[in-house]
Amino acid sequence: MMFMRILMDELNNYFLPYCKILDRFKRLNIKTKYGEEITHKDLRKAVSVMLKKYQHVSREVRKF
Repeated sequence: MMFMRILMDELNNYFLPYCKILDRFKRLNIKTKYGEEITHKDLRKAVSVMLKKYQHVSREVRKF
């Protein structure tokens, strides 16, 4: 049982559902640059932008 708890804690360091991420943002009082609460839509947009940037960077690295 303890092993499962440790495993879940470790997985949560890398993979969290959006609702848990939003919960953490709320508890830490993290807001948008306009001072509004971060929404599910904001988080999804941020993730898609990061994925596009990462894919672009990884293609650039593979060229060398």
